[in-house]
Amino acid sequence: MSLATYPVHRRTDQTEKLLRVTLGLMLALSCVSFIEPSPYEFLFFVLIPVSLLNGLAVTRTTMTLFFILFAIVVAQFFALIPYIQYRVVGDGLTPSLYTIYTVYLYSSAVLFALIFSHDTDARVTLALKTYAFSCVFAGAWGILSFVNFMGLNEREPIDGRIAGPFKDPNVLGSYCIMGVLYLTQSMLLSRRHTPIKLAGMLVAFIGGTFFSMSRGSLGAMMFGFLFLLTTTWFTGDRRVRRRIVSGLTLMVVLGGLGAAIIATSSDMVANITMRAKIEQEYDGGVTGRFGNQKRSIPMLLSAPFGLGPFRFPVYFQLQPHNSYIGAFSDAGWLGGLSFLIMALSTSFLGVRLALKRSPFMRHAQVVTPAALGFFLQALQIDIDHWRFVFLMIGMIWGMESARRAIRARQSTPQAPAL
Repeated sequence: MSLATYPVHRRTDQTEKLLRVTLGLMLALSCVSFIEPSPYEFLFFVLIPVSLLNGLAVTRTTMTLFFILFAIVVAQFFALIPYIQYRVVGDGLTPSLYTIYTVYLYSSAVLFALIFSHDTDARVTLALKTYAFSCVFAGAWGILSFVNFMGLNEREPIDGRIAGPFKDPNVLGSYCIMGVLYLTQSMLLSRRHTPIKLAGMLVAFIGGTFFSMSRGSLGAMMFGFLFLLTTTWFTGDRRVRRRIVSGLTLMVVLGGLGAAIIATSSDMVANITMRAKIEQEYDGGVTGRFGNQKRSIPMLLSAPFGLGPFRFPVYFQLQPHNSYIGAFSDAGWLGGLSFLIMALSTSFLGVRLALKRSPFMRHAQVVTPAALGFFLQALQIDIDHWRFVFLMIGMIWGMESARRAIRARQSTPQAPAL
C-alpha cells in the first residue's frame, strides 16, 4: 500500500472532537508567551498523544517535509558536538538547550502537517478562527498597554514600543499578521457579523502590528494585504471584487483618520519617524547588525559544520538577525542549504495552493502571505524560533498533502458497478 493512501485507524467522533478541542485551545492561548513554559507548549505536548490516539496517516508530501527538516536537525547535532558541554552563552540558553528547542519546533511543523493533511477544511478553519481570536486578544492587550491601563506599560521591554503578551515587540507585530488577514478575508467573502470582524481586525492590527513599531512586521503586513487582495480579486466573482473596492476605500478612510489622530501626538510622530528609518543605530557600522552579517559570510564559507548552535553571539556579540545566516552558523552547510530549501519549497507550495482551484485555496490565500512575509523578514531578523512560523509551514504542507490526495482520488478509475 502506498504512503499516499495509508489509512487512518482508531479514529472516532470522540477522538476527533478531543483533537479539535486541544488544537483550538492551544492556538487560542498561543499569544500568551511572557511565561515559561507557556500554555502553548503545555498543550502542544498534550496534542501529541491526542493526535496519535486519533490516528495519523503519513503521506509522501509530509514525508518530504520530514526529511528536509530532519536534515537540518542532524546537521545541527553534528555542529553541536564540540560545544555540547558548554554553559550559558546568553538569553539563558546553552548550545544544547538551543538545539533541543530547534528539534521541538521542527517536530511541531511535521506534526501540524500530519494533522492538517486530513479533515483539512474543518481543521484549518478551526485553526484560523482560534488563531485570529488570539490575535485580537493580543491586540487588545497591546492597546491597554499603550494607554498604560493598570500599569501594563511598565512591563514593556522597549520604551515607545508594545510587546503585549510577548517578550519582544517584533514577535507581537508579526504574530498578528495571519489573524488580521483572516478577518479581512472573512469580511470580503461574507457579510455576516461584519462590524464584529472589522472591530477585531482593527484591534489586532493597531494594538498588535502597528503599536509594536516593528518595521519588518509592518512591511510583512502590507505585503500580506497586497497578496490577499490580489489573489482574492483574480479568483473571486464580481460580488467579491466589489467588496474589495469597498474595503480598500474603507481602509483609506480609516488610515486617514488614524494619521490625523497620530499627528496630535508629538511623541508618537517622533517614534514613527525614528522607526521608519531603513537603518537604525544598531544596524550600521562594522559591529552593527549588517556589519556582523557581512563579516560572518567568509567565516561561514570556510566552516562546513558552521560555528555551532547559538555560537554566533560568541564571535559577534549579537544574534545574526538573519535566519539564513543563522542556519549556516548553527548547522553548517547542510543545515543552511536545507533551511533554504524548506523556505523555497514551502513558498512554492503555498503560492500554488493560493492560485489553484481546490477546497483549500481560500485558506492558502491567508496562510501563504503570512508565511512568505516571515521568510522575507528572515533576511533581517531571527524567525527560526518563532512557534507560529512552524504552524504555518505545517498548514501549507498539510493542505498540499490533502490537495494531492483529492487529485489522486479523482484520477483513479472507478470500478464498474456489478
